[in-house]
Amino acid sequence: MGRPAFRVPGSYLPRGDYRITTGHIPLASALQLARSRGVTLMELSGAVYLEALQSIWFDAAPEDRIYDQISVEIPIDMRRFYSTATNRNFTLFSIVGEDMRLGRRSFDEILERLKYQFRLENDESTMARHITRNVHGMLHPLVRAIPLPLKDLGAKILFFVLGEKYVSGIVTNLGAVDLPKGVAEHVVRFDLVQPPSLTTKVNLAVHSYGDDFVVTVCSLLEGTDMERLVFKRFESLGLEVRTECNL
Repeated sequence: MGRPAFRVPGSYLPRGDYRITTGHIPLASALQLARSRGVTLMELSGAVYLEALQSIWFDAAPEDRIYDQISVEIPIDMRRFYSTATNRNFTLFSIVGEDMRLGRRSFDEILERLKYQFRLENDESTMARHITRNVHGMLHPLVRAIPLPLKDLGAKILFFVLGEKYVSGIVTNLGAVDLPKGVAEHVVRFDLVQPPSLTTKVNLAVHSYGDDFVVTVCSLLEGTDMERLVFKRFESLGLEVRTECNL
């Protein structure tokens, strides 16, 4: 089990508000950049987000830096390993991160390290191990005898204790959105928004649609440090970013 992770500090937006800041980047340029560095768009985006968390950690007040681990949860599409006809979410995840006690790392260092951390977890044998761990407890006769409503409650408690506690934020990747012919010509754009989390507060969502690579920062906080750091980094990498916000 990893160490508890740092969370982005700050005051919450008014109840009911959720800021969605979307950056539109030419897909061809983003792909060219990722390939030139030997990474995927998912890995590139994860490194940008991880570097932003690092900057926020170093700028935070001492009382907000109780935890010196920054960790990001990145989904892994299980359809790559197991065929399924379901349209439901079918993913596991990998957690990558950095120990802030070792000092500030450059973006290039973070990207290279994230690439290998992520790929070490991203294979069928490792995924099978995670699946076995996740379902093993449910096979116990005493657990099987517990009524489903109590199991659901227990699962929520376990998720809070063993889930989000160990991540600073989440990067969701929908990949390339490919709509059926007859539908695609009527869809001008496609947006991806993460559900709000009172725990991680500021998360990232990425996908591509048409000629656009779309990066969305989803935030419950009044401060906009994450948005500024994320899109400034993409621009510093030579990418043209057009941003928009709902608030």
